[in-house]
Amino acid sequence: MEGDMEKVVERKPVIATLRNMKVGSDEVFNIDQKITVMNTITCRLDKERRNGMKWTCISDREKGVIIVTRVS
Repeated sequence: MEGDMEKVVERKPVIATLRNMKVGSDEVFNIDQKITVMNTITCRLDKERRNGMKWTCISDREKGVIIVTRVS
């Protein structure tokens, strides 16, 4: 690793993190959690989605992260 070029993103609880996000905020997850994050948003948080909560996800393989933004 060269200096600050690569950061290790700690794993974090997905459901609690997504539910507690404020509109317009971002959370950065380790790329290893991508499948869990995507499945959680589409399947596990159905009740929240019906109540208007929405998220967008962007993967950055070079940095090894997935960035989730709460849009509503």
